Amino acid sequence: MKSRAAKGFSRLESGNFADDGGVYQAVGATFLYAVRSAEVDKKRLTRNLDWLSANGCQYIRALLMVGSKPYWPFEIKPRSWDAYHNVMELAWERRMRTQPVIFTDTQAMMPDGDDRKSFVVEVAQFCNERREMVQFIEAANGAEHSGISMDELTRYCGLLQTSTEIPFAASFPTGSQYSIGDDLEDCEGAMIPEHIGMAY
Repeated sequence: MKSRAAKGFSRLESGNFADDGGVYQAVGATFLYAVRSAEVDKKRLTRNLDWLSANGCQYIRALLMVGSKPYWPFEIKPRSWDAYHNVMELAWERRMRTQPVIFTDTQAMMPDGDDRKSFVVEVAQFCNERREMVQFIEAANGAEHSGISMDELTRYCGLLQTSTEIPFAASFPTGSQYSIGDDLEDCEGAMIPEHIGMAY
């Protein structure tokens, strides 16, 4: 199955995703390691994006910060703008958009509340400048991983509402999840790392 060609901006239409090509059922995959891979192993990132695109993925979900050990085996520092851009650009070249996830591990990675508010607006502006590459924005990677209260999350959603016209969600969407595991190979024989996680 080949990826559907993205046309124009992603938007919501009667509860479904749509763009200039019409309404479509979006197929995405969580790629936890994407930003870190852009910093340390761009060839691996490219191979994995090639595989995802060739197998019908239309967008990737990329975390913008992680780092609390021992849960995460790697660190992604907030405001890694060059790495964020590289991930989005490489995905877009393969006809995939990106779903950036603003907050994960906030206690360790961004403990200051004012800094968090600033980061939400900065991410919104960053995405506004790359509008066609964005599927939607996710504020936080679930309560257990983000370390953000519901009141705080509501305030961040308010900031997104006034900072961007890009669709956004408070947290990850519900629905069927299928593990793509770490035992699949792309056409070049590269292993898909376990850090990719789950496909929606």
